[in-house]
Amino acid sequence: MRRLTVHITGARKTSIVTGTKTVEEKGKRKTLDVTKEILVNTLSVKNLKDTKEVESALNEIRSKHTIAIAKVTKGQWKGGQEMYYTSWQN
Repeated sequence: MRRLTVHITGARKTSIVTGTKTVEEKGKRKTLDVTKEILVNTLSVKNLKDTKEVESALNEIRSKHTIAIAKVTKGQWKGGQEMYYTSWQN
């Protein structure tokens, strides 16, 4: 099985609830949600069986999002390449 991970551009910040806190107002206790903003700029597709499924998932992501382009050669990407990779999973 394989996993496809894609870096996207134009990702928006999303608020998630990380817990709760109790606040006392005018003698009454009140429970409030604690939130934080996160930036989701990677997408992963898991349990892909072969290269054909990987290409299909990649084309579907391309139709909905813009894949990030490496600006300079760094790590596994050369400048100008789309930033995605596949890995083996158990």
